[in-house]
Amino acid sequence: LLFILPLSIAVESANARYTPVTVRTNLTLSSGIWNGDCYKKSGLLVNGGSPGPPIIATEGDIVIVRVTNGHTKGITIHFHGVAQRGTPFADGVPGISQLSILPGEIYEYRWRADNSGTYFYHAHTRFDASSVHGALIIHDPKEYLRYDDDRILLLNDYWHKNDEKLYDSILNKPVVWVGQPQAILLNGRAQESHGSSYSSIASSVSFPTTGCGYSTIPVAQGNTYRLRVINAGALSYISLKIDGHSMALVEADGYRTTPISVNHLQIGPGQRYSVLLKADQEISSYWIRLSAIWDNSDAKIGGAGLLTYDGAMDITTAPPPIDTSASLHHPDWILPQVHADSGGPIMPTKADDVLTLTLSPLIRGNSTEKHMVNNVSYIDRGSLMGTSLLDMAYREIDASRSANALLKPIPSLSIYPKGTVLDVIIQLDAKSCLDTHPWHLHGHSFWDIGQGPGLYTETAGAKAMPFSPVHRDTSIVYSQKDLDGANGCGWRRIRVKLDNPGIWPLHCHVHAHMVMGMMWLVGVGLDDLPPRAPLP
Repeated sequence: LLFILPLSIAVESANARYTPVTVRTNLTLSSGIWNGDCYKKSGLLVNGGSPGPPIIATEGDIVIVRVTNGHTKGITIHFHGVAQRGTPFADGVPGISQLSILPGEIYEYRWRADNSGTYFYHAHTRFDASSVHGALIIHDPKEYLRYDDDRILLLNDYWHKNDEKLYDSILNKPVVWVGQPQAILLNGRAQESHGSSYSSIASSVSFPTTGCGYSTIPVAQGNTYRLRVINAGALSYISLKIDGHSMALVEADGYRTTPISVNHLQIGPGQRYSVLLKADQEISSYWIRLSAIWDNSDAKIGGAGLLTYDGAMDITTAPPPIDTSASLHHPDWILPQVHADSGGPIMPTKADDVLTLTLSPLIRGNSTEKHMVNNVSYIDRGSLMGTSLLDMAYREIDASRSANALLKPIPSLSIYPKGTVLDVIIQLDAKSCLDTHPWHLHGHSFWDIGQGPGLYTETAGAKAMPFSPVHRDTSIVYSQKDLDGANGCGWRRIRVKLDNPGIWPLHCHVHAHMVMGMMWLVGVGLDDLPPRAPLP
């Protein structure tokens, strides 16, 4: 499976004038057979496969996505990283921005592509995003980066167990954890790995089953490519390395960074990076190495693909071993050395308010049944009432009443005036030292202003503050004990200017953790919501 973006769209002159257009995409969801790593299983597919088709737009375009639900259960689609300015009702979260699209229904999302960068779309129900996802690329009509073409590298973790069974297992009493995936997929494909090795194909790289095998990323010698790397996975924090090639990191989650040379990427669920790669090696095929890291297990989970130069002979070497070396397990990777581009948003020097979210498990008997945020496990109250929280807010505004007053008592919801500069401290408590958590904010991007072990203090926060914080929408809370191990187990601080009215989830992007309640809501300017009229 190969995604190549048109050259005419990928690179434009800095002086080009662009007239926005309407971009239409049809997504049909249906049950079928998925063959990710030569192991077939039933699953939910997009237009007959997984991943779904890429959505390609240019900044300023109106994007219309028509979703036909051929599944047996309700579903929604979220456009991960898209701020939905002026269209909070298109955010695609059940019970918050809309009700689920019921079986047999057709639903249209309409929104404006207002910030160029690398994004993706995915289901926001149950464990459906494991297969219901696809790349979303928004080009800059005044692109200043110089490269010849784009390539999409969409990463995903793959379980042999059916996704419905994975979802059911985490709702069991006692809970049955989903466990480690069996493979890491690149653009929907991998060779059979059986979790620990590639022993079954050590002497061959043939594709024994239609639909599985290695994804190939084609390049022409001498050209420079923008590799848009997306982690659409449900669990795995992934290391990506391309043999014989270095890369220049130039984008994080839709925002430009000052270029920095890297020999590999470390990317958590929900995160995206763009890197520039110069195809300056001999004409051949080079392994793309994928490894799951930060998984707190002895399992060696990985995958592979091929960067193949035009004219290269078929590769005959065995796939690479899975790399789980200690050098990959360094909190924040090289991110303290990565700075925001000078043309990006300017971070306010201080916050107006602070929200501390403490993550902890709820233990009943011998099993962890729920994840708690500030001692509350998130419940989709909107869907239980047959509506969405956003629709409730609009009804109050239509009746000249206060949406703030109606929604303020709801647990797991903090409401702020439009324009508030908010620091959010995400804190793992001493009982939460097992997992690493990628936290994602809808409706806004934030400045990533530091992380550390143990318990957050103002002194630790000031010491960890980066020189020029990266602006992004998904960041990692690492599990790290302090010296005596008695206090908290790691923290992350972010700063966000709440300038986009709506009700926005802030949640862990490990799918199972979110399903088990690891989510908070941030309400912004609820009495100043934009009109509900759809875009033309």
